[in-house]
Amino acid sequence: MAMFSPAGVLVMLMMAVVNNNIAASEVTLGQSPPNVICFYVNLAATSKDPLKNGPEELVPALDKCTHLVYQDTQISKAFEIQSLRPDIDTEIGMNLFRKITDLKKQFPKLKILISISSAENFEGQQRYIEVLHEESHQGKLVDSVEKFLKEYNFDGVNLAWLFPPNAHKVDKIQSDASPPPTVVDPNPEKSRLGFGKLVELMSKRLRPAKLLTTVMVIPHVDYHVYYDIPTLNRSSDLIILEAHDLPSPSSKYDVVDQSGPIYFAAGKQDEFPNIDKKLKYFLEKGAVANKIVITADSYGSWALIKKSDLENPTNQTEQSPGGIVFYFEVCEQIKTLPNPSEHSAAFLNKLNYILGDEYFKEAPGSANPNPGVPIQLKDEYAVWLAYEDAKAVAYKTSYAKQAGLAGVALNVLSFDDTRGSCSGVKYPLLSTIATSWK
Repeated sequence: MAMFSPAGVLVMLMMAVVNNNIAASEVTLGQSPPNVICFYVNLAATSKDPLKNGPEELVPALDKCTHLVYQDTQISKAFEIQSLRPDIDTEIGMNLFRKITDLKKQFPKLKILISISSAENFEGQQRYIEVLHEESHQGKLVDSVEKFLKEYNFDGVNLAWLFPPNAHKVDKIQSDASPPPTVVDPNPEKSRLGFGKLVELMSKRLRPAKLLTTVMVIPHVDYHVYYDIPTLNRSSDLIILEAHDLPSPSSKYDVVDQSGPIYFAAGKQDEFPNIDKKLKYFLEKGAVANKIVITADSYGSWALIKKSDLENPTNQTEQSPGGIVFYFEVCEQIKTLPNPSEHSAAFLNKLNYILGDEYFKEAPGSANPNPGVPIQLKDEYAVWLAYEDAKAVAYKTSYAKQAGLAGVALNVLSFDDTRGSCSGVKYPLLSTIATSWK
């Protein structure tokens, strides 16, 4: 598989899919997956257009979602669930917790979950390990979650645990979507067993009230070490495998590639992180397919690379710290091309320009004497961008269907084309998930 060419370094995840099994037949639109999980970030409610995504802007999406996951909350010093932004979440401010769960009046079949998945400082990150090593801490967290769900009318909790990443497998490119700095874990095996115990305690407490417990396996975490899969399969209602922001081979190999490929080139599956490999591991270790959900993403991952590395793939690819670009930014640029299916150097030059200097503050290959003015890259550099469009999302949804999975999630709603400015369809990536289960 050609991973890039001198004519244009823009490569979509779709390329990694269509060169493999899943592309044996064209994807056609069909019924909706049994579970379409939509991730919502509370900060979107305070953003300016086109990122603004409050309760009103969510309405066109929610008839396609079976679950809405509200991000984020943290673990307090008392080992209880706690808002990260009370000024947004609670009655002292925007009261967004209640405004979001009130949407169930309009969408009565919708299940809305709260996610424990963040921290405001290093000490907060460390508590994700500490709570697993003491039964009393786990009991406090379970008690507080049960109370929280009832107080704000949530239907369950999503546990996206901040385990330390494996330093040997993490991409050198640290994007805005990367996990926080590594916490100290003196006993990974104890953490693995402790997390399984926490999920078991949580589900036993919540299930009698018909409240859900889901587990999210975040990228950059060594899932071989930290997940007691038989226990998670038995105790959780769904296991969500994040199928994007996978560690790229660029830290070990001389290429950059897609951020969430389903497969890699023939014979390379065991060497490169990919969705199929991750899924097979969970299935082999005791998870059942109809409890697993994979994610599609609504943002692209970019890196700054030398054009000479494209012309001579034997070179070690030099990269700057990368970041993310929202799907609605990418699709706006694609629609201006004469033939959007053929991404050219002209598109990349346009991309380099439109990204602007805020994306390149620490990029060694950039030169911008006028802050605030869109940047022009030095001639020897180019941007590598990997992202998912509607066709790529359709293939990923088809893969989930063929694998017998429980559904597909979109992470996150506010980065989709929420206004329909590209194609006239609001939330086109989400709409694709909801119509490609065939």
